Amino acid sequence: MSRISIILSFVLLGLVSWYSLEGFETRVLIALIPFLFAVQISLNDLLELYVVGSLRKNMFNLVIAPGTVAHELSHLIAAMLTGCEIRRVNLFRPDSRTGNLGYVEYAPGRDEFEFLRNLLVAFAPFFGCGILLILLLNVSSAITGENLLDFGIIDVENSFSIIIKNFINQFSYLDAYPALLLIIYLQLCLGLGSAPSSQDFRVSIRSLKKKWVSVVLLLLVAVSLIMIGEYAHILGDYGVQLSQAVRTGLRFSVVVLSISILFLVLSVPFIFVLIRFSEIGTNGKLISLIITLLMLIITNSVLISVCVFLLLLFLIRYRRLFLKPR
Repeated sequence: MSRISIILSFVLLGLVSWYSLEGFETRVLIALIPFLFAVQISLNDLLELYVVGSLRKNMFNLVIAPGTVAHELSHLIAAMLTGCEIRRVNLFRPDSRTGNLGYVEYAPGRDEFEFLRNLLVAFAPFFGCGILLILLLNVSSAITGENLLDFGIIDVENSFSIIIKNFINQFSYLDAYPALLLIIYLQLCLGLGSAPSSQDFRVSIRSLKKKWVSVVLLLLVAVSLIMIGEYAHILGDYGVQLSQAVRTGLRFSVVVLSISILFLVLSVPFIFVLIRFSEIGTNGKLISLIITLLMLIITNSVLISVCVFLLLLFLIRYRRLFLKPR
């Protein structure tokens, strides 16, 4: 199944959810999640294609290694927890032919639950990297004194505004807390790592055609959770707790997807800088890094040093714009 078909399947699922759940309080959250997944997977695949097509060296792969390791480790843990047979694991091994940065090969078992296992393993990076990403955002928010993210955020507008505000404010605290630069770097890596690629879903979709019992079971569970979220009062106090758990799960998904999409967008200039840096010669790299380090020592300002590095990179990479041809 092609990546376009997978993305369109999520869009179709969002449309079906929107029109079939009219009148439900959780309608917006449930319908929004497939649409956000479609956007997330599209951005992730486009970035992968851009990087593979523009960056011949392994610099970018090395830089985003923490996100790749967390992504593959999430697959591995999910495969182990669901009882899959682990065959081969390489948390970080870039393949220039396929564009894959790592892999986890496993056998889900040839029973009626094969599809469910594949689906859980495919979605694992979303939850694993997502939890780490929210943790890092809250660590930086605690340092800067900003509002912490919580799952009470329901609408996307509020979640995006808090995320953007907290992310931008981190830069104003770099001089006081230089460690924030490492946190920002890890945030970008995990933002990239939290996005399941279309490749992650291909195995699940192949087993979908054969294991219809798993599909029926998944639909029954989904419908039951939706109904519990809407009619919790029927089950008393226990139903209210279940309803709160369902809504918390939906809010978590929307918040993590919002963060991941935002960081995928923010990673575009980050990737652009890395590609331009890889294109300059060894002498240019050394000059820009040495001058940046000296500027950091002299000014003791991370922000000024980063600006100097970007200026030097621009001047070295595009020096022909300023030098007259002989």
